Amino acid sequence: MPRITRYWAHDPIGNSEGILAGYEPAALKAAQDRGIIFIAELDDGTRLRVDASDVTEPEPASYTIATPDYVASRVTLITDALDAVADILDPQPTALATANDAAADTSGDDARRRLRDAIAHLNDLTKGTGK
Repeated sequence: MPRITRYWAHDPIGNSEGILAGYEPAALKAAQDRGIIFIAELDDGTRLRVDASDVTEPEPASYTIATPDYVASRVTLITDALDAVADILDPQPTALATANDAAADTSGDDARRRLRDAIAHLNDLTKGTGK
């Protein structure tokens, strides 16, 4: 069931509104008598017109804060992916390829594999198992 997250006070004459900060019943009734319209905003985004007598201070919302480990794991994967992209766009010659021109340069293939792996891990975190 949707819950009320905040109330808005709307002034139809001035065509302006603001988030309600005070919940004194007498003040709300006086404002309504002067033409202010009160609007309840639900957590699903729905807005409903309400009577001043129905306005009560909403319960504080609970928020989940990202832990440092949660953020660090994602930043590490993003950094790995960007490093792989950088290696694809600007490959550096390997020591073996520099020493022996006949050696095949596989640094681009390795970078592309690392990029695919990093993107797969990011997808697992955001869309899959979260491991």
